[in-house]
Amino acid sequence: IAENTLRKQLPFLRPGLHALREFPADGVLQVPKIHHGFLQGAQKRGAELRLKTSFESLIVEHGKVCGVNTSHGKIRADQVVMAAGAWADPLMRSQGISKPMVSFRRHLLVTEPADWIPKTSPAVWVLGSEFYFRPEHGGFLISACDEFQVNPSEGEIVDPSVMENIRIKMAQWIPDALPLRTVRFWAGMRTFSPDGKM
Repeated sequence: IAENTLRKQLPFLRPGLHALREFPADGVLQVPKIHHGFLQGAQKRGAELRLKTSFESLIVEHGKVCGVNTSHGKIRADQVVMAAGAWADPLMRSQGISKPMVSFRRHLLVTEPADWIPKTSPAVWVLGSEFYFRPEHGGFLISACDEFQVNPSEGEIVDPSVMENIRIKMAQWIPDALPLRTVRFWAGMRTFSPDGKM
């Protein structure tokens, strides 16, 4: 993508980028819709959804996992998927399985809407500065791409000091957004294998 093309799309973006690369096939994932889609698809194919049912332990027979014990009894299965996200590592360790996972906290904020923010414009990730922004509900969704290793119990605890880092990067790349009020500021977790490949 040429810089003048990006300037037409994002005239408020400050100069300073040394190179640009476009990924036209990329998009924004709507996580709640994906989650509900998976649930609905699984149920249509015969899966049973059990709410308020907690995992207690794996059922292992002759060295093979063949189900799980839950707070509402046993569920036998040919395959068991451990889908505990940030809690996968301690959960697997409790079952004698060594598959380490590492969780990192990341903060995001959404600004109030502004009429000068285009509703359809590319998401921008400034590498080196590690700054991400895109349109969201008439405002911006912004992240300073922070990564701080945490225990899962601390992953969603907001660190107010990160807000200043976000504002510094806003001042560098989209200073017109600085006067906008923050509508939402939160933290979430991203969990990977230690080599970052999973």
